[in-house]
Amino acid sequence: MTDDADINRLSAVPLFSPMDATALSALGEAGETRAFAKGREIDVYEDDRLIVLLSGAVALSVREADRVAILSTVRGPQSLNLACVMARAGCQIRWRALEDSTVLLLPAVLFREAVSRDPGLAARAYAELAVAHQQLLSGAAEQRLQSTQRRLAGYLLSLVPRRSGRARVQLPYEKHLLASLLGMTPENFSRALGRLSDYGVSVQGPDVDIDRVERLRARLDAM
Repeated sequence: MTDDADINRLSAVPLFSPMDATALSALGEAGETRAFAKGREIDVYEDDRLIVLLSGAVALSVREADRVAILSTVRGPQSLNLACVMARAGCQIRWRALEDSTVLLLPAVLFREAVSRDPGLAARAYAELAVAHQQLLSGAAEQRLQSTQRRLAGYLLSLVPRRSGRARVQLPYEKHLLASLLGMTPENFSRALGRLSDYGVSVQGPDVDIDRVERLRARLDAM
């Protein structure tokens, strides 16, 4: 059973935030909170739980034999396995904590009942699924149509809030994880970083300096 603090955190999740307080409490009180240290796999394999990331960040991955592919990273608050719960299907995705993280496990049957009673919750659930589907398609298209250098340049620019001038950003995750996320081997990731030095990009550990953001953006448009 969760406490009032966890229910308050559940109310901060976009999927649940507009819910009626009574209905939200009833759903939250049936849940179970678990904490996972950085690097630990979120070993929740039951198909009858909706996993809600209350805080922290996780990597979503799939495994085939000894190979692992990172599909995306997610920062809380956010649901993790909504599609599996709505489809009543087994989930092949695995999650690993990128930092200390807390999840709330909600009984799937109670969540689906809440969706059937609450048109607003249903609309938000389907909107979240639609966004996730679009992001999956966009990511697949980028990996098939764009060079490694273009994908990396686009990712670095997504971390930069400004449109011009000099900028310093910090890679949010380890380079081998980012390489997998962008569909590259670690070796290709390093080579792509090196080639971007011609366009004012320099790297020191996790810190990336971009001499002129507008120059890199122009190069990205030309790639």
